[in-house]
Amino acid sequence: MYLTGLALSRALAPHARLLLGTAFLGALGWGLAGLTLLPRRDVGGALGAILLGAFLLRARAPAVYAGVFLVVAALELYGTALGTWTWAPTIPGTGVPNGNPPSGVASGYVWFDVVALALAPRLLWLCRMPRAMPG
Repeated sequence: MYLTGLALSRALAPHARLLLGTAFLGALGWGLAGLTLLPRRDVGGALGAILLGAFLLRARAPAVYAGVFLVVAALELYGTALGTWTWAPTIPGTGVPNGNPPSGVASGYVWFDVVALALAPRLLWLCRMPRAMPG
């Protein structure tokens, strides 16, 4: 998903503001619809959509994350419409209502990317630390 979002952001680089605006308004609009209009209440998705909106406003690579949102949204809408998969009505173990698909599903992909990019240098540093030999 990340590489496809990256490719989409590069292909649309001359229109980066439009890409960001589409993703931002699309995510937040979908999240609002999940709280008000859609057949399944989507509280979890709305929270994820808000998180994604924050990433789109503050991240180092917002156009990439906008591309990831559009790719994930298309895949999720298509897959659930076909009946290939169905999301649980609540987020497991929480009781928080969840859409099918949840409006904030792309925020999970973006969150994983942000965390991986933040932790990778630290993990590499730990791996390169000299280890004490047992004595």
